[in-house]
Amino acid sequence: MSLIRLPRPLLLLTRISQTNIRTLNLAATQLDAIPGSFPKQSISTDPKTYIQSQLKLALRAKDTPRLNVLRSILASVTNASHTPSPITTSSHLYNLLSKQISASQKAIEEFEQAKRKDLEEKERKQVEILEEYRNGIESLKSNDIDEILMRILDDIKAKGAGLKFGDVMKEAQKAIAGRPHDSQYLIDKIKSVVKS
Repeated sequence: MSLIRLPRPLLLLTRISQTNIRTLNLAATQLDAIPGSFPKQSISTDPKTYIQSQLKLALRAKDTPRLNVLRSILASVTNASHTPSPITTSSHLYNLLSKQISASQKAIEEFEQAKRKDLEEKERKQVEILEEYRNGIESLKSNDIDEILMRILDDIKAKGAGLKFGDVMKEAQKAIAGRPHDSQYLIDKIKSVVKS
C-alpha cells in the first residue's frame, strides 16, 4: 500500500473555483468605486506613487488607452529620477504633463497633414487623458498669474528699474514658489508686458 495520497480532482477544482470567485468579487467591488472615470486624487504622496496607483486602477478596468498614457508618464518619471532634476512634486508632474500634451498636439498636426485619421484619433485620446490628469492637479489659474505679474511690475516701476524679461521672470518664479502653473502662459505674458 502506498503512503502518498493524491487529492481528489473534484475537490481540488471546487477549491480553485471558490478562490477565483472570491478574488473576482473583491476586484468587482473595487471597480464599482470607479463610476466611469478615474477618481481625482490629490497628489499628497510623490508623483511616482500617484501614477502607479492610477496604473493599477487602469489595469483593473482594462482601459488600454489610459494604460498606455500612464505607462508613458511612469517611464518619464522613472527616467527623470536618474537625472539632476527628478520629478518629486506636483509642480514637476504638471510641467511633465504639459510637455507631453504639447508634443501630442504637434503630432496631431503632423497626422492631419499626412491624412492619418487613425493616428490622429489615437493622439487626441491621449491628449484628453493627459489633460484630465493635468487638470486634476491644483494649479495657478491665468488670472492668479496676471495678479502676480501686476504686483511685480508695480514693484519694478516703483524702484525705477527698466523692464527686462529675465528680471521679471526671476521675480515671478519667487512669487510662484514652486506651485504648479502654465509656464508657457507665464512666458508669453511676460514677453507681452516687456515689449509694451
